[in-house]
Amino acid sequence: VDFGLFGKAPKDHVFKVSDLRLEGCSFESKGQSTGAVLGEFQGSDLEFHNIYVGDYVDPDTKAATESVFQAKKYAGGLVGSIAGKGSHTKITQCESNAYIRGEETAGGLIGRVDKGSLDISNTYVAGHTRNAYYGQEEDGSTQGRLNILAGSKDDHKGSAGGFVGSFKGQKDTVSINNCYTTASIAGNKGLTGKYIGSLEGNASSNNTTFTITNVYSLGPVLTQELVPQTKDVGSKSDFTVTVTEKTPIKTALDA
Repeated sequence: VDFGLFGKAPKDHVFKVSDLRLEGCSFESKGQSTGAVLGEFQGSDLEFHNIYVGDYVDPDTKAATESVFQAKKYAGGLVGSIAGKGSHTKITQCESNAYIRGEETAGGLIGRVDKGSLDISNTYVAGHTRNAYYGQEEDGSTQGRLNILAGSKDDHKGSAGGFVGSFKGQKDTVSINNCYTTASIAGNKGLTGKYIGSLEGNASSNNTTFTITNVYSLGPVLTQELVPQTKDVGSKSDFTVTVTEKTPIKTALDA
């Protein structure tokens, strides 16, 4: 079973969501995929515009209710998994500020992409801290714990990325422009990166192109042993990925 505001989009359909605000919402799937808006997408075209996902803060008590998304396999801040050959996903002016955990993959925006083109721009993945510091705990009751976490309990062996947990390409185009993340990220040493956790497939046979421009990452990226690393993409296979980073600014949405 896939969980989100919408569980699963039908095959070969167009799915568009805009001007949506989700505060203090949590979904957990014992099945495959979880995302704030959509658990799994198998259609042709997916578009998200001007969507905010984050904590709800009570105006009187100032107490915060967190947004938390967990899945047995794939978890993402907006969508758990995309599995549509020839599909196209476009995400613009969105923000995800949540705790995300998938046992196989976890991404600030998308848990896993199994074929399909991506176009992500002017979008932000926020992080949680405790007293202005990032925690390294995974306990669900701990404020500022690991924000994006791939793996089962006490076993961070999944693939994690600030924007996308994992991507399996097949003659697709991936463009991420003018985006940033301040989330902490933890997963397998070779499958965890600032922007994308891992790339799967054979570059010589599918010609997928990756362009990541005007981006930056401020949160720590950690291995399963909680050792810091600085990879843009955890595992590239034999793909060529072009990454152009920029000096941090206040908000990518205002750039």
